[in-house]
Amino acid sequence: MEHFDEPAPTRSVSGDSERLRENVEHAAALIADGQEDDAISLLRAALEAGYPGADARVLLGEILLRRGDPTGRTLLEAATSDPTWGDRAQASLRATRGTVDERTAARSHAPQQPRRRALLGPLAIGPFSHTNRLPPTVARVMAEADADVARGRLESALDLTVYAETLAPEDLSLFVRHAELLVATQRPAKALTLADTIGRLAALRGETEHDLALARVVAHAAPTLDNVLGLARASLAAGDASLSDTYVPAAAAALLEAGNQPAALELAREWYTQAQGSPLARLSYVRELLRAGQVAEAADLTQDVGFDAASIVAALAVAAATGAEAQWSLIARLARDAASGRVDRIEAQRLLSDVAAVLPAGTTMPVLRALLALAVGDAREVTARLTGFRPADRVSAFVAAVCTLRSQGPDADAASVLPPLRAAFDLAAHPDVAAFVAEHSPFDPPVTAASLGESLAKLLVERGEFHEALAVYERLLKQYPDNHRYARAHAELVGRAGETAEALAQLDALREQEEAAGRHAEAEKTLETMVRIAPNHLPLRERLVEVHLKRGRLAEALRELFTLAQLLERYGRAAEAIAHLRRAAEIATLTGDWEKVEPIYDYMIRLAPEDIGLRHAAAATFVQHGRIAEAKAQLQDVVKIASTQEDYDEAIAALHQIIALDPADPTPYHRLGEILAAVGEYGQAERVYGRLAQLVPDDPAIKAKQAALAALAKGQP
Repeated sequence: MEHFDEPAPTRSVSGDSERLRENVEHAAALIADGQEDDAISLLRAALEAGYPGADARVLLGEILLRRGDPTGRTLLEAATSDPTWGDRAQASLRATRGTVDERTAARSHAPQQPRRRALLGPLAIGPFSHTNRLPPTVARVMAEADADVARGRLESALDLTVYAETLAPEDLSLFVRHAELLVATQRPAKALTLADTIGRLAALRGETEHDLALARVVAHAAPTLDNVLGLARASLAAGDASLSDTYVPAAAAALLEAGNQPAALELAREWYTQAQGSPLARLSYVRELLRAGQVAEAADLTQDVGFDAASIVAALAVAAATGAEAQWSLIARLARDAASGRVDRIEAQRLLSDVAAVLPAGTTMPVLRALLALAVGDAREVTARLTGFRPADRVSAFVAAVCTLRSQGPDADAASVLPPLRAAFDLAAHPDVAAFVAEHSPFDPPVTAASLGESLAKLLVERGEFHEALAVYERLLKQYPDNHRYARAHAELVGRAGETAEALAQLDALREQEEAAGRHAEAEKTLETMVRIAPNHLPLRERLVEVHLKRGRLAEALRELFTLAQLLERYGRAAEAIAHLRRAAEIATLTGDWEKVEPIYDYMIRLAPEDIGLRHAAAATFVQHGRIAEAKAQLQDVVKIASTQEDYDEAIAALHQIIALDPADPTPYHRLGEILAAVGEYGQAERVYGRLAQLVPDDPAIKAKQAALAALAKGQP
């Protein structure tokens, strides 16, 4: 559940607080017109952009609470302390006592009352513009009143303005500001009375400078059609573009509501004629022309598309109304500009909302708006635009599917991702869609049948749905028959589906093609795929070893050799396993990977524990690289084995090697003397003990053995 207790200060649309205020006012008009979904989007965007006013919270809170969303209560509660909107927030909260569910249930059975459109939103009060002609004391009072207006303290601003009137009663601008504040503080009757008085005094004095401001007061205090239309024409007559941009569209909407479309069109034409440099004026005229069915005339106004949102939207509206393909290029441009910050994304969304209402049902506008929302990362807006929308053509359906797909976050579950992904992939193969993607490419990063198919296949494989994944790759191979990566993936899935022999046959044929074409890297990938499919296939692994060695990848070769040895051991083929381990030991020795050398020899010796040759090979390897302790250990095992086998010559030779490696160690001398004596070589045994006595001069037992052996040697012939 999202909350809007505090605006996010780091997110800003354009830094234009006045624009945000206008968007909130527009949202209020949309609510009054029954277009709550569009209003929700504008209000949420304004709050996320840092709009500080409590009006946005109250308006959004009321809608959400009516819809049964408890977030609405949070928003209203946050606005209860506001001096202007606090009373309304409290009243809305009081009016919605009971549980949300109860209110929702009650509302579902209540008769729906028709809504009346509010012709104008709240009156926007800007800084007081006549301070320079006031006495200093009065100017200071009005500066303080301005500060109160900026902080939303309208009652205090009103009190200060009334005080300023007593200090400068001849200045009508103070009374105009008084009337504006009466409107803003919900005192329309008093505002009208005061405006009438000001108008009479101004007429007597011949002053006309307040006419436009008074027209604003009257229109907001009594927003009838005549008053709103009068204000629009007054803003045009005064040449005030900022007011015309606000009030001419409001007057046109009021005329339309009254059923006077020709007058609305004429007003839009008048605005456009007077302010041809205004993109908003052109957009308004285009919108009314489309509403009147004058599409050709509207198209004439959009030949040259500017770089502002209003110009692009005007051209987009014409293109959408006529079904022209140019709409995709235009929305892609608008999306890029909004994403980069070149145009105000909230303004763009608001303008699209305006033109969407004049287009006939079945146009692509919902999907166009979704595409814009996707570009600026507004997933919620994407969902709002596409829910319930059923595109009539394949291109729109494709764009809608991709928008839905990309609007889902990285943590979306497969159940929600698969439907739009399947739909987009199915549509991507159609010639119309393929041509559209090639020409317009509205997505960033681009979307193709290949990228969609790969994503779909990957997701299906993760879910264990191999047969459907196979079908996806079969379709990809029809479209991209020379793509060996797809061929490998397809064959691997054939193997995972249980057809190992068929998969290997496909891959072997592919590998031969790649080798013949000199595409050795791809052939290697194919071989690796074959090994994954048939991990116990010895010839494949042996072939992979040779490939690794040829490429100089000794670590990979070592790993494969070890795996081969394990497989051969499992099959009872110890001699072959040892042969592969010997190669592994050689590689490990060459690379200096001593952490592997000893385990490899241990493995070989475990396979053939009585194999003296293996132990000598291990000892020689260790000696070669200065690992004397490991070499002695192997030779000591040789002595034990040879002694057990009564191969005393072998034992004697091994002991001589041990002594040569470590002449200061007395242990091998003892064992060598014992064996020599046992085989009757008393003279040699006596010489061994003589050397031992030098190493251990204080051991009488050694000297005794030496003497005994000397006596035995004399008795020999």
